[in-house]
Amino acid sequence: MKKYLVILGLMFCAVTSRAQTLAFGDMVDLVNLSVPQIELVLIQTGKFKINDKQEIYGQILNYYQTIDKNKTPIKGETMIVGAYRTTADGMKLKTITYNTIYEAFVENLMKQIVRFGYKQTFKGHDRVKRMFIFDNQLNHITVLFKNDHSLNSIIIRQKELGIEP
Repeated sequence: MKKYLVILGLMFCAVTSRAQTLAFGDMVDLVNLSVPQIELVLIQTGKFKINDKQEIYGQILNYYQTIDKNKTPIKGETMIVGAYRTTADGMKLKTITYNTIYEAFVENLMKQIVRFGYKQTFKGHDRVKRMFIFDNQLNHITVLFKNDHSLNSIIIRQKELGIEP
């Protein structure tokens, strides 16, 4: 009888628990794609839908919201794509932002960042947030935790090869 109760408890936890939608490797892959390619990937996974599009400083930012299997938006995770900066030779270096209200998701992603071989170059905090910065030769990653637990972010920004350390 105890076995059945344990199995029932595990099944209940599996049904009610929710994991993060994207792994760190998926996010790094997205930063190398064009905006239409990112849109295709995020929407075809069936886990995201476009929530909003805004033009800010001449850049069209796409905001994606997580959805459940019934295509109903789920509060908790968003992706922002479309931000970039232009180098002197005209190349566009893209930025992807992942926001979540779940601190555990970002902590898990930080572990994945370290496993991918990124070196932590900064760790700091103030009254409002905690910040961690990781770097490798291709990307600069900023991890932010708000102290009031309202929002946690991972910002992946491409680096200019040969210019940025």
